[in-house]
Amino acid sequence: MDSRNTKPRRDFVKVNPKIGRQEFGSATVLNAQMKLYYYSGVGSTWGDRWVQAHQLYVSWSETQANRDNRRTGVPWKVQYGKIGGGSDSTTTDANGTRESTMLFQTGQTNTWKTWDLSRLTQQWVTTPSNNFGVMLWATNEDTDYNTLWFRSSEYSNSTYWPKLEVTYSTDAATKTVYFLKDHLGSIRATVLDSIGAPVIGYDDYDPWGYPLATRTKAIPNAYLQGASKIKFTGKERDDEYALNLDYFGARYYDFLTGRWISVDPFAGKYLEWSPYTFTMDNPIRLIDLDGKDVFLLTWAPAGENIGHSAIAIQQRDKDGNLTGKVIVRHLWPEAPVGISGQEDADYRTETIKEPELAKFEGGEGKGADGIIRISGDQAQDNKVSTSLDKTETNKTYDAVKNNCSCYTKTGVESTGISGGKGATATVKVLGVTVKEVKNVTTPVSVHNAVANSGDKRVTVVKPLPEKKRDPNIKIE
Repeated sequence: MDSRNTKPRRDFVKVNPKIGRQEFGSATVLNAQMKLYYYSGVGSTWGDRWVQAHQLYVSWSETQANRDNRRTGVPWKVQYGKIGGGSDSTTTDANGTRESTMLFQTGQTNTWKTWDLSRLTQQWVTTPSNNFGVMLWATNEDTDYNTLWFRSSEYSNSTYWPKLEVTYSTDAATKTVYFLKDHLGSIRATVLDSIGAPVIGYDDYDPWGYPLATRTKAIPNAYLQGASKIKFTGKERDDEYALNLDYFGARYYDFLTGRWISVDPFAGKYLEWSPYTFTMDNPIRLIDLDGKDVFLLTWAPAGENIGHSAIAIQQRDKDGNLTGKVIVRHLWPEAPVGISGQEDADYRTETIKEPELAKFEGGEGKGADGIIRISGDQAQDNKVSTSLDKTETNKTYDAVKNNCSCYTKTGVESTGISGGKGATATVKVLGVTVKEVKNVTTPVSVHNAVANSGDKRVTVVKPLPEKKRDPNIKIE
């Protein structure tokens, strides 16, 4: 893939023209992800950007394209290329409907960025002559924020070259596939819902997860190989860069030697045991979950809104297994109270799918500004839940002593991590302070304390924007 930057907030990316029938035949594209390595943001002013991928309708030259021409003597419809306004090259340069979009957050560099081009790649496979690549467009390009820089295919280290990862199928796209598991959760057979030899793959393991010779058959279909990486005990077998390790969430396991390749991240709690053991050498009675269980959600103040705070705990079934959902708990007053009033407490409990956590609005009308994960185990989950249950015996919402942030602070501190000191809430009218309350626990004060705690269990999944890190509440 090649790229050409013609404007600080637009870029063109072209896929190798070999993508077409000579490589994929009449394949059905099941998934296609374009990945670019974002290594720098140049400029004095940083800001978040949403970057969209749009199908290009016209050819262009990597070496000749500039703001006026897509190739020497052949102009764009408008400078830098026209997006929308038609559906072919006679009226526009790029499709007005985006393929997908990607968020670039302030200060986030040296990372891969991914756009879903599944629909467009299928079109390129079907009609290779329509493959002119895509235009990347920052929706707020006229805002004078930093310029985004990607590694191109001319970069010296090919590891960081642009790539299009395509998952496709030639025979199974319209068939139902079943993965049959044993009592340990290991996939033992892959079966197609079809007449004739439906078993297309099977796996037998030794007690440590190593595939047994002559009793293991690889799945011949490329798409199904990718979909069946779940192997021994239901864990993903990571074969990228020839790792061949099983990912258990907290650490990797080498099924060839039957050993962990790193220590238990919570080994410090069990000094009498080797840090390389599993469930204290009792795998029949005990389980070792992925250890990423509690999330702190923070909405920063904005305008007259004083912000909000919530805590989410991963849900488990009666056997202690993760369900893929989280239980979000947070506190609201029954009616508005200002910065120092009281009202009946409205304790809320909502269960959502874990991938939806970033979009959870919590009554604020938008996803959280900041998300922090606190790693732990089931015992820690129970402590957090018990502390919140105890808090909920107080039926009064107090803007100073029992607000949403006090509630989440209680849950956080049950893990042994400090929820921080109080901040100041101020109300001003025409620049004159009419009310000030000190030592108030605020959403941002709790977030900052946990984020800066230095505790190894803490991972800042989504940092608060720099301009929203002031723990004090100011209403004007």
